[in-house]
Amino acid sequence: MTWPAWYLSLWDALVETIKTVSDVNKERVFYGERFPPDDYPSIYVCPLPIDLAPASTAETLNAVRFDIGVVVKSDDVKQGAKDALTLVGKIQDKLTSDRTLGGKCSCLEILQITPNWRRLNRGMETFWSGVIIEITEVI
Repeated sequence: MTWPAWYLSLWDALVETIKTVSDVNKERVFYGERFPPDDYPSIYVCPLPIDLAPASTAETLNAVRFDIGVVVKSDDVKQGAKDALTLVGKIQDKLTSDRTLGGKCSCLEILQITPNWRRLNRGMETFWSGVIIEITEVI
């Protein structure tokens, strides 16, 4: 498998895995960013810069990161924040239940949870949260 095919298969696997999380509408999980959201909750699976480093003279260590953003809507500030973080937690639990994404990688790690994803919590009705993951593989 070529490197781009491998990378795109990871992105597909992430999107498809997230679609299986409870409380997620399969039609509201997007590749990359799509603004403004027109339905809630919406989830964005966004690629981040990719690190490549020599693992040996013939192999490369790939460190692929994705930033997964979640937006929910609520008239209550506390409930909106709780709903966004709860959905991120469900996504985290699902992703860490199979750290190989069905055998597509060596290891998936959660690097960071962001309660205010990309500083988008500016209104009183929408609440954003996110999770940054790293997938590693020697190719």
